[in-house]
Amino acid sequence: MVLQDILAISGQPGLFKYVAQGRTGIIVESLLDQKRTTVPASAKVSSLSDIAIFTTEEDKPLREVFQLLFEKEQGAQASVSPKSVPSELTTYLESVLPTFDHERVYPTEIKKLIQWYNLLVKVGLTDFVEKAEEEVKDTKKVVEDTTTKKKVSKPAAATSQKVNVSRKAPVKKVQAPRKAQ
Repeated sequence: MVLQDILAISGQPGLFKYVAQGRTGIIVESLLDQKRTTVPASAKVSSLSDIAIFTTEEDKPLREVFQLLFEKEQGAQASVSPKSVPSELTTYLESVLPTFDHERVYPTEIKKLIQWYNLLVKVGLTDFVEKAEEEVKDTKKVVEDTTTKKKVSKPAAATSQKVNVSRKAPVKKVQAPRKAQ
């Protein structure tokens, strides 16, 4: 499973796996309890592959931050609790990602980052780098496919054929002979 299929839904705790497209929205499955639910199209849904952390240099994709956390914790859950005081959360993220922007990354976002990381480790989704490389390869493949394809247009006659019907003389009704009485 790739991070592109893992979703964060505004207003709902935890992370969700994309299952399918429904009539009124998308169908997702919770990573916590594996219950499926429909999320309306009006809900704010973000894929983890689209989220990044602000740094003083370039923004760091979430998958890279997860990989840094994974290496620091040696595959275990985070050593700091998401319920820790804000200064402790900031110090922890600073030890993992020293260039994060202190003004734009709030303690609530660090808390969410740690909760998501712990959940992914608990579920067993820890191949952040390998999956990221696969996502990049898949994206490059799609770009190459779209550049090599040629558009072929069908002539109008082939798609809809018109039948030329000429009007003939009106058909006269023929009456059946009556029985003699």
